[in-house]
Amino acid sequence: MVDEKSVVSKYLAKLNTRNIPIYFLYSRPAIGKFISLKREGVNIIGSVIPDNYAAGKTLAQQLLIKHTTTSTQPANILALIGDYTTPASVERAAGLTEFVEQHEDINFIGKEVANWSEQESYVKTLAFMEFAPEINIIWCANDAIEFGAKRALQAHNSAHKVIVGGMNWDSAPKGIEALDITLGGHVLLGAYALINIADHHNGKTQTSLNHSSLAIFNNLNAETVSLVKHINETDLANIDFAQFSRMATDPQQFTVANLAKALNK
Repeated sequence: MVDEKSVVSKYLAKLNTRNIPIYFLYSRPAIGKFISLKREGVNIIGSVIPDNYAAGKTLAQQLLIKHTTTSTQPANILALIGDYTTPASVERAAGLTEFVEQHEDINFIGKEVANWSEQESYVKTLAFMEFAPEINIIWCANDAIEFGAKRALQAHNSAHKVIVGGMNWDSAPKGIEALDITLGGHVLLGAYALINIADHHNGKTQTSLNHSSLAIFNNLNAETVSLVKHINETDLANIDFAQFSRMATDPQQFTVANLAKALNK
């Protein structure tokens, strides 16, 4: 289950799930809700979420590095966040905020919600570039927002002076390499969840509740580009996911690097 906006957890206590194992993926109830659901007999066996906080911070760091290696101008950042409520958006924005607070040399121009939308990002980026043409870095909560921002910069004739970054490893119209920076890997947590569910079914879990927060986000680079292309083509059949199970003779750690390595075997 995905507990987006804490909707699912509201109904679980009303259902008889004692004999139905439940595993949360991408978003999960807060710890207090977890405890109350367990007391009410809800059979939660575990959960996994991506470390969105670290991802937001890493994206800001990567954007600043790229900016400082290509420009002598001060870093003037615009942030286009996903929304105000979902954990992914809130945590990614919090990671960005901490990074900006740690770097006095960054000018934080503004933060605006783009609702994960390419078109909304396009409109708002155009407006910001008119209001603050000194913007030279745009931090985007996902790649759809990144696509919209890049399209707006082209329309504004500013694409040459602004670095844009997002997350998801989505395929760009001109190929994923056309993106300045994109972090990804969290889409693979569906496989991680299935591995854990299978291990639980086969009695291989060490504890009754196994809750993980994985720093799965990686930058697109020479090592990951093949994996990213296979993800966008929904072609991961060459990966033997059993090697990441606790039932494997030599269980491998579930990381992007190991998944890329497994793909190329």
